Amino acid sequence: MKRKNIILISLFLIIALINISIVSAEDFEEVNISDSLDENLEIIDNKDIDNQNYISQENAIDDESISDNGGGDEILKSSNTATDNLQSTSYVDGKAYNQMSNPTIQTAINNAKDGDTIIITGTAYVHCHFIVNKKLTIISEVGTTMSPCPSNTDGSGAHGIFYISPEASGTVIKGFELLGNDQYSRENDYGIYIKGASNVQIVNCSISTEIADGIRLANATNTQITDSIIKDSNIGINIVDSTKTIIRNNNITNNTKTGINISGSTKNTTIDTNNITYNQGRGISITTADYIYILNNFIAFNQKDGSGAGVYVNCNITKIEILGNLFRQNGQYGVLNDYRTRNMGWQNGAEKLEVVNNNYFMGHTERTVYHIEYKSSPEGSFNYDSGTDTYIFVGEGNGNFDIDKTAVYLVYAYLIDETICGATLYKAPNIAWNDENRNLQISEITQVKKGTYQVSITDAKGNVATDLSSIYVTFYLNKNNTESLPQEGDIFKTVLMKNGVATVSFSEKDYLESGNVLLAVFPGLVGKTTVDPHASFNIADDQLPKDSINTKITVSNMNTYPNSGASFTATIRDEYGNPLAGKTIKISLNGNTYTRTTDANGKVSIPIKLSSEKTYTITVSFNGDEEYNVSSAKASIAVKRTGQKIISSNKSFAPNKVSYYTFTLKDQ
Repeated sequence: MKRKNIILISLFLIIALINISIVSAEDFEEVNISDSLDENLEIIDNKDIDNQNYISQENAIDDESISDNGGGDEILKSSNTATDNLQSTSYVDGKAYNQMSNPTIQTAINNAKDGDTIIITGTAYVHCHFIVNKKLTIISEVGTTMSPCPSNTDGSGAHGIFYISPEASGTVIKGFELLGNDQYSRENDYGIYIKGASNVQIVNCSISTEIADGIRLANATNTQITDSIIKDSNIGINIVDSTKTIIRNNNITNNTKTGINISGSTKNTTIDTNNITYNQGRGISITTADYIYILNNFIAFNQKDGSGAGVYVNCNITKIEILGNLFRQNGQYGVLNDYRTRNMGWQNGAEKLEVVNNNYFMGHTERTVYHIEYKSSPEGSFNYDSGTDTYIFVGEGNGNFDIDKTAVYLVYAYLIDETICGATLYKAPNIAWNDENRNLQISEITQVKKGTYQVSITDAKGNVATDLSSIYVTFYLNKNNTESLPQEGDIFKTVLMKNGVATVSFSEKDYLESGNVLLAVFPGLVGKTTVDPHASFNIADDQLPKDSINTKITVSNMNTYPNSGASFTATIRDEYGNPLAGKTIKISLNGNTYTRTTDANGKVSIPIKLSSEKTYTITVSFNGDEEYNVSSAKASIAVKRTGQKIISSNKSFAPNKVSYYTFTLKDQ
């Protein structure tokens, strides 16, 4: 009997131990979770929604990105001196001003390993001719000026400052001012020459080479030229036999022949968001047209003695897209196809080869778009030389050909003081452009919310010209003069259109007590608001804004374990510390977004049921409303399984007497 009692007691203890463990574990999952006491992470967004994507003459543009790398959020900022820790960095000072007599920079290039960084700290050097024959990052933080050596043509066979050889793929040249200083002697010279290399970047440079090319590419691939000024050169950017070139956010101005030249067997060229102005003759010259994309550029005043074109094409076309640009007073033509563009005729599908759509044209003296051809004439003024494929003027009545026109294609366009050629088609073979209204127009101004307004450029049916992101619009509140440009005392904001829409906001202090009028003025030729394109909007007195109040979202980092269901909490307050109730909050976690509404204490919460053991990033955001500004915050959630242990101690029991034995389950 005694033995049976011992067995029963043992079984009871085992069952009790199992049940207690289960209950203790469940209790731990429900209540034993605490947020860490890390400092709150706060991100407050500015309320200003003006979109002014301008090209800075200083070209000091740094990118910022946020990376979740398993341990939370790390902000990575790039600058001219950002380097890869796995590679070495060397410095060249400014003691050796003359790089011919003491070539400290070329020596640093020669001594560097593939992938190294060279930082130039001197402010000025002369007699520069550098051969880059490995992957290097060569940068200046001080805008170092360099001028070429008039006697050194090593490597490239011409005078120039940076020669990027085929072995130098991946090289970055950043932050320099390259000058001519009367040291160039021929058009074959250059500021930067990229030959046969791939993935080269030219960033934040200013290049002025007089009779030489600013930047020349030959047999290059994946070249990027960004945030730079290329001016006062022979050809600003000369692209020959190269593939996948990107030219973005540059000022290309006052070059002798053309701003950008595309020739040879070049393919896949993107020219995006540049100022291409005051180049003598042509803004962009194309003698090979194999997938060229000309997007959202300001192309203006490219002419010499009244003769010129914004975009000039003189070859058969595989594909060109000219979208969303502002063309202004480029001499005779906005877009000109010359006689060698022989596959652009009246045949079906020709309109797909060259797509000119959603552009803004102003003040070209001949035609908006035009296509030249020469036709046989017994009393013409030209003879044809088949050896050079050129027509030569021989005097009126002395030749066999006369200049004429043929089909050219246009989709939608905004036109100011422009003439459309009679051979302009919308679609081949015979749908004329003017068969219906394909002129773009300015929409009415609409109120987005109190203090915020929008105006668009649309077609006749109200469809927004979404390609247009190159037009600056100036908004005036209660303008009391007729000048299109801002005058002293004007209350105004100038914003850049984005996808065909310009958006502006004014604050409470900008308004009159009553009778406010908003005026939006678009680019024009006269300089008077009564003539230049514009739209106006009468603002109702009860629609005047009150200045929005800043908000702040507060969150804390969190430690938990898989599938815990623990609550993550965020709080939103105004700039005075008051909690905001009834606000819609978005919570993004692990690829999903959840929407919650704040309670009376300005709080929202979400259960955390993540299974994988790692660190997650959670983003909490408020999109703002008429009274409060947007804000957001980020935190990290570390999910990690913890160990457990059972704590017990020895205890004596009396026979045949009920006693309790306690077990405690704790994490480690």
